[in-house]
Amino acid sequence: MLRQAILGCALALVALPALAQSRVPGVQRGMTVELGGGFDYTQFNASGWPNYAGYYGSVGVNITRNLQLYGDGDQQFASVSGGNTRLYGDHIGVRYYYRPWYSMLNPFAEALIGVSRLDLHYPSAGQTYSENGFSFRLGGGLDLNLTRHWSVRAFEADYYRTPFLQAHQNNMWFSAGIVFKIGERRYPQ
Repeated sequence: MLRQAILGCALALVALPALAQSRVPGVQRGMTVELGGGFDYTQFNASGWPNYAGYYGSVGVNITRNLQLYGDGDQQFASVSGGNTRLYGDHIGVRYYYRPWYSMLNPFAEALIGVSRLDLHYPSAGQTYSENGFSFRLGGGLDLNLTRHWSVRAFEADYYRTPFLQAHQNNMWFSAGIVFKIGERRYPQ
């Protein structure tokens, strides 16, 4: 009797991976994750301050075919008289994609909130100034699908509001880069 119970348990354990293959009602087909990165540029709207150029990295998780949770981080550099400056931004939010079945072009709109940081460093004086604050970006862009896993972010343009220098700035943020997709061939419905 004990041998039969052990044999029954062993067969049940061997069969467990097969249960993972069955479709569970109400669960959508797998999730798609998009990893991106590339060049970004901020047209900084403050008197006497330069524009910034740098790079960004991003992660997006598609909740439905058209709606994506998105987050990115960027670092940009510029020079000022007698020193250098950096602009950092970390934002999260949502993107809405228009993804027709027949097209390689996927336009999107986005709304992101987060924190930005401005660092100013004067090496000759050994002084550094930093300022942090709430920022947001609103805008959109266009992805061009090349293969199942690769896309080119042809452009992205956002209104970028920052809170520095005892005021706020109405900036423009531009980027272009590549996107690598991990997950199912099709997006969740």
